[in-house]
Amino acid sequence: MRRSVVLLSISSAVLMLAIVQGCGAGQCSEANCGGCCDANGRCASGSTPDLCGQAGARCSKCPDGAQCLQQVCTIVQGAGGGGGGSSMMAGGAAGGSAGGVQGGGAAGGSSGVGGGAAGGGGAAGGATGGGAPPGCRSVDLLEANNLTRGMTGTTSTGQQTYWDTLLLAPAQPGSTVFLRLDIQLYRPVGTAPALPVRGSFSSATRHTTCNECMQLANACNSAGVNCAGDEMIPQAGSYEFTQASANSFAGNADHLVFRPWDLVNDVPASSTNCIYVRRLSFSARW
Repeated sequence: MRRSVVLLSISSAVLMLAIVQGCGAGQCSEANCGGCCDANGRCASGSTPDLCGQAGARCSKCPDGAQCLQQVCTIVQGAGGGGGGSSMMAGGAAGGSAGGVQGGGAAGGSSGVGGGAAGGGGAAGGATGGGAPPGCRSVDLLEANNLTRGMTGTTSTGQQTYWDTLLLAPAQPGSTVFLRLDIQLYRPVGTAPALPVRGSFSSATRHTTCNECMQLANACNSAGVNCAGDEMIPQAGSYEFTQASANSFAGNADHLVFRPWDLVNDVPASSTNCIYVRRLSFSARW
């Protein structure tokens, strides 16, 4: 069964400092406000539910239950069994009562429940060896200033806990076209991952049944949306998640090979594009 987490709005591309300008009435605009413009034409930080927005846009009041995260009204909710589409947050988890163990892994952690290491163990770094496969574009996705979100939540069924973070990076140095990478870890509710969680991706990795998931979209705008390129999942590479707590998620990966994917039908897409991520690292706190 597909279990989904959907963000109704996506945060901005880079952790943007809200610049509160001393604008007079009617003078607030994109040119002088890094937050949002209120009804009086003054620049607000854009980071509160009552005045939420960015880049000099008119401030919005977030609906009940929404938060203003990275200057965007955001609601986290379960999407049930729908298709992945372009949400990039539809990574299902096959977990099961064993705590999502795919290969080895003993009971552990302070809660004493099984979590196990997914994908058969093995430290990150080396599933594909070194170097990009033929035809793959090579990039590094190091955290730097591109870590734009982190959260812990529960899927719509109430059966699984997820950890999630989002990275955005220019497709090339100085480019205005961005790559967007979502990273998720799923475990049954009440279980804690036995850290570090280590494993690898392969041609058997699927979008709807992963417990350790990565999804990449390319040709995105600077807010990580309106992505015109392929949506992809890794079909090779290794990972290591080193933190997964109530307010943190961290890890690294090596030699990831992302290939185009039909997220709705959970099968390879017809495109032959390929992106090779030699090195990935992230550390989110919230």
